[in-house]
Amino acid sequence: MKRAIRAGHPFSESLHLVAEEMDGPVGQEFRITFADLNYGNDLRRAMLGLLHRVPSIPVMALVSCILIQKDTGGDLTEILERIGKVIRERFQFQRRVKTLSAEGRLSAWILVLVPFALVIVVS
Repeated sequence: MKRAIRAGHPFSESLHLVAEEMDGPVGQEFRITFADLNYGNDLRRAMLGLLHRVPSIPVMALVSCILIQKDTGGDLTEILERIGKVIRERFQFQRRVKTLSAEGRLSAWILVLVPFALVIVVS
């Protein structure tokens, strides 16, 4: 979306390009949002419809930034770039937390199973 806007495409066309380029449910949701805009709905209603269909924090951040930028103005490509960076860092953080918690869970299983293994070995 950021690259399309930076290349000079309007926002609605960038939604169409994302819908065409992405596979699966992401492309389908952006296709529905693009259709909402094409059928005459305003941007706020179309983006809130996207948020209603896909209730997730990254989509909420994207919709919020687009709607705020529409009201206040500013460089949409810079905003999308920063949102993308925040979302990628958030996923990295979640993966790091999963890794560290998996290590703790493995240690817990080992500590739980050691007494039973010792009872079997001693008997």
